[in-house]
Amino acid sequence: DKIFTEIRNLQRTEIGEVMEPFGPKQVGSSTMPSKRNPIHSERICGLSRVIRAMVEPQLLSNVLWHERDLTNSSCERVVIPQATIYLYYALGLSTQILRGLVFDEERIQENLRLTRGLIMAERIMIALVEKGLGRQEAHALVREASMRAISEKIGLDESLISDKRVAKYLSRTEIEDLMNPKTYIGTAVQQIERLIKIAKESWGYSG
Repeated sequence: DKIFTEIRNLQRTEIGEVMEPFGPKQVGSSTMPSKRNPIHSERICGLSRVIRAMVEPQLLSNVLWHERDLTNSSCERVVIPQATIYLYYALGLSTQILRGLVFDEERIQENLRLTRGLIMAERIMIALVEKGLGRQEAHALVREASMRAISEKIGLDESLISDKRVAKYLSRTEIEDLMNPKTYIGTAVQQIERLIKIAKESWGYSG
């Protein structure tokens, strides 16, 4: 549910970075021919609600009279097979979607540039702290530069480079390097590689 809610959000027109696979003859909307809705992701999210709703009656099967009664039996005859079928279907559909995801690289880059560098403010603050400036001072300095960039409609890099206080700690070249979001992804790549390795070793995943 969490994964496919994210995909649905990223497919929104306002973001448009990621799309679930869409067949050449697939219809997105019965009334709007132009639409390319993430219908399969929506289906998984809907089924997730049903499966989640089945958790409570199953938990209540713990509450039995004395040694045991049969109030759990009728519940389990419905919950266990239906939840298993829904989950099996949702997992199969999930695999198809994830294997066929479409990424709009141009739109991703466009969105990264949308704030004119403000998304990198945290990194600049951390770099200032590493250079010896106090954390609160660094925060205040970057905040001022950010507010100036917003009001003057300039890039954060321009605002920072023009600030003599920042220049004491970071050169123009350092600021320009720090403003690159491609080099500020932490351990994301290692985490994904580790997950894929576990999937291959534990579940025989070969995708």
